[in-house]
Amino acid sequence: MNSKPNLSFLITVAVLLCIATVFSGCSKSQHTIVLDLGYNTHPIVGRGIFYDKATQSYQLYFINNQAENPLVYFFDLAGNKTDSLTINFHLQKSPNNIKFISKDSILYTLSREDLNQFYLINPKGDVLQSRDLKPLISKMGDEHDYYLVPFRNNCYTHFSLQQFTTTILFSPNQDYTEAHAHLSEVERQKALRTLEKKSFVLLVVQHLFTAPRIKMRPGLFDEKKSIISKTLLVDLAHSFYAYSPFSRVIYELDYNMNILSQTQIISEEQLIAGEDKKEDNQKVSYIDNIVYDKNTQDFFVIISIDNDVYSYNVSQLPVSSFMVKHYDKHFNLLGSKIFDGEEYNINSVLLANNKLFVEKRNETFGQLTYEIHTEI
Repeated sequence: MNSKPNLSFLITVAVLLCIATVFSGCSKSQHTIVLDLGYNTHPIVGRGIFYDKATQSYQLYFINNQAENPLVYFFDLAGNKTDSLTINFHLQKSPNNIKFISKDSILYTLSREDLNQFYLINPKGDVLQSRDLKPLISKMGDEHDYYLVPFRNNCYTHFSLQQFTTTILFSPNQDYTEAHAHLSEVERQKALRTLEKKSFVLLVVQHLFTAPRIKMRPGLFDEKKSIISKTLLVDLAHSFYAYSPFSRVIYELDYNMNILSQTQIISEEQLIAGEDKKEDNQKVSYIDNIVYDKNTQDFFVIISIDNDVYSYNVSQLPVSSFMVKHYDKHFNLLGSKIFDGEEYNINSVLLANNKLFVEKRNETFGQLTYEIHTEI
């Protein structure tokens, strides 16, 4: 009887071990969780993440604005429902106008032509304090109307009511409208686009509910076109980061509005290609979002990519695809990953503990699926 191992058997074992190793590595770097919310989640706009000091843990939250009184559901990072609360006031604006500082401290904004109001609300829906920014903006000498831009709540930063950043966007007031009434429609639109170049206004708000002060910086971005509602500000301890989607750079500024640094994210070739396509109303590549990890100080930049942009070599992917680029605190590139937009939701990317939660499309009623990535 031949006692020597069978060669084909050994090869088969070796191959199986290699495959197991590969899949084991994949399972360690990514897995999925399914959240049972129990209401229609298509689309769901009120979602975010915050740090719960009571449990000393990060919490995901989702707002059901379809109920008579908005309901908020809390989940831990493993997908287990931990708590819920009812907000006893009507949301006149999108749930993304809510900022959870903690479960006991909720900041809500209501923005109209005649009002830029902040409300500090407890979980029972009681308004503890309110503040209208319009008189403060008027004191800065600006005669136009502005709207507060909704919050982006997909990462936990150094947000504090003592000092935080937000953005406001231009809205033509009655005087402006009457002054341009004699122009043709084409001329009015041209004039408005010229004005919109300077409509991105950075705002630093200090001591909101005690002795409020604001600092403004308009005109940081001067572009052919802006998606103002997607501008993002990442508050750090001594500085903050700002970007606008059709700019190729991310700016770091101090809280006196001085530019400290800038990092190019979109290549010159990609930017030029995008500008050319704007004239034909085609989709272009742009910075969609930035998420920041407070513990590791890493940045994840989400870029919507167009299938004609050759710099990423993704010509076979759908136009709705997006790339996540991972940077350290000095903006050294650590890695990148492309997500198929038909399978993943670019508008639902959350970050906590250096784990990236990317929503994977789930057609089951009342459920959300997140794929969790620990390595990119």
